[in-house]
Amino acid sequence: MQLIRSYKNLPKKLSGSVITVGNFDGVHLGHKRVIERVKEIAKIKDLNSLVMVFEPTPKEYFMGELAPARLMRWRDRYLAIQKTGCDALVQLKFDKAFSHLSPNEFVKNILVDALDVKHVVVGDDFRFGYQRQGDFEYLLDSGMEYGFVVEDTQTLMQNTQRVSSTAIREALANGNIEEATEFLGAPYHMSGRVIHGQKLGRTLGFPTLNVPVKRQTSPLHGVYAVQVHGLEDQPIQSIASIGTRPAVKGKNWLLEVHLINRTGDYYGKRVDVEFLHFIRPELDFVDLDALTTQMNLDLAKVKEYFADSQ
Repeated sequence: MQLIRSYKNLPKKLSGSVITVGNFDGVHLGHKRVIERVKEIAKIKDLNSLVMVFEPTPKEYFMGELAPARLMRWRDRYLAIQKTGCDALVQLKFDKAFSHLSPNEFVKNILVDALDVKHVVVGDDFRFGYQRQGDFEYLLDSGMEYGFVVEDTQTLMQNTQRVSSTAIREALANGNIEEATEFLGAPYHMSGRVIHGQKLGRTLGFPTLNVPVKRQTSPLHGVYAVQVHGLEDQPIQSIASIGTRPAVKGKNWLLEVHLINRTGDYYGKRVDVEFLHFIRPELDFVDLDALTTQMNLDLAKVKEYFADSQ
């Protein structure tokens, strides 16, 4: 998959493509269905398949720290879209100038003049342009004017509930990891490199892998049964805590993972942590003894979860 960081630098071979536009945060089952439709049309028409995303997301640009928690960092979103098998990913910088493009400027300057699109596939709630003034009907009229086809995709439903990034965030926030897994089509995960920490867990008998969250806020908050990929051929059953660590006066978001029945030097290793089951929310403790007691109780619940799963 080719990565294009500016619509002004589009290779000629990608001109005249089939495209979908959106945030694609989480790259869930609904997103994948849209991309599959783009690929299907591209194959029929012998064109290239493109996905266009924005960085940062529009809500992050306008709302800052109040924006909804991002499900995926840029790298993970890129890799997830790459796995869909589309030909190219167009990543546009969402800044002041871009946010002020009118719906017509977005269509004329980007879709028509720069990309020369032949077919556009969007979700049924698609909005674009300055102050979200453009909608599906506007895009449909623009297609008739400029000579490209526009089609929408119906919302994907799972157990009578709409599959969306918002629904996944709510499921994760409520500790309903299993429902989020259904919407995503795979366990929710976070990845990153293991860094040095305070090494407090080691003194308490719970050595941890410390992985920086690197986002304004996290969709997860608490203790979870997880499995860790990237250290051995098979995933390692583990317990993880994600939060700001009030018990040790922490401030920044951090993912801490304790590998079950494993020890080693993993600093600098890139790991992928899959969240399987919610154990409890993050708590504060009166002292380290109380924290250690709770950690042992949490570990027992995680081991019980994996035993039941098998």
